[in-house]
Amino acid sequence: MIIKACEFCGKEFRAKRSDAKCCSERHRAKLNARKRQLAAAGADLTDSFDSVAAFPGPSPDQPGELLSYVEGLLTEHGRYDVPQARMALVVAQRLDIADIETGSGIVSLSGELDRLLSAALAGVVIETDELDELESRRRAKAAQAGN
Repeated sequence: MIIKACEFCGKEFRAKRSDAKCCSERHRAKLNARKRQLAAAGADLTDSFDSVAAFPGPSPDQPGELLSYVEGLLTEHGRYDVPQARMALVVAQRLDIADIETGSGIVSLSGELDRLLSAALAGVVIETDELDELESRRRAKAAQAGN
């Protein structure tokens, strides 16, 4: 076995194959996802990059877009101090700074954020646009057809 450094996290591991680049299947998948995202963004992949530092993310001083949106929504409706609102902020922050979460992780966190925001904003009337109203009517009609 060969001792190598994981290209994703930098930790040393015992490689079973000479061409192994990561310490685990999960890190290999995350590394490949990061490379795909960088390639889609037009980054030059000929340069090697070091672990998480190569992938830009929100800095601790500046919140990401989702966290800013959730904070603004909760503040606008006076629900910032509701317990579910606080948990929604944590989930939003995690989604913003997620280091290429797995697809199922993103889906799970998104569903949890939706549930928490619904609970935090219960009883608040939020203006909807025409598309939201059309979507709710479509869902209601589909639910009636299913019954």
